[in-house]
Amino acid sequence: MSTGTFIEQWGGRAGVLATFGDSITQALHIADPALRWANRLAGMLGATLVNRGLSGTVMQASPAADGVPRQDNGRGRYERDLLGPERADVIAILYGTNDARYTAAPQSFGRTGFVRDFREVLGGLLRAGYRADAIVVG
Repeated sequence: MSTGTFIEQWGGRAGVLATFGDSITQALHIADPALRWANRLAGMLGATLVNRGLSGTVMQASPAADGVPRQDNGRGRYERDLLGPERADVIAILYGTNDARYTAAPQSFGRTGFVRDFREVLGGLLRAGYRADAIVVG
């Protein structure tokens, strides 16, 4: 679903929006909250924002150059961050920049692992009771 359709469908109905991603989602270096994409989306929805962006993280849990998955990867933390006792009504996920930039382990870390683990996260959210139309991917 497009972001525009997501906003049309959930605007005024989503009490809490959780955003999930890396530094772009966390908005680490954007001082003005009005310029952060997560804050802007929450405003368009009329929702309270719970920002689960974490700078420097990747989606995939594939082995990195040292043979172990990168710390706090999205695949490893989505249950804790999105499926805990304080669940959001809707979720927006924006991951991929750091996954694409990481080239130190090309045999194990790449597009295949990113797609696999992104699908696992989406499947886990659906199995946990989220409706497909309550999740938007950027």
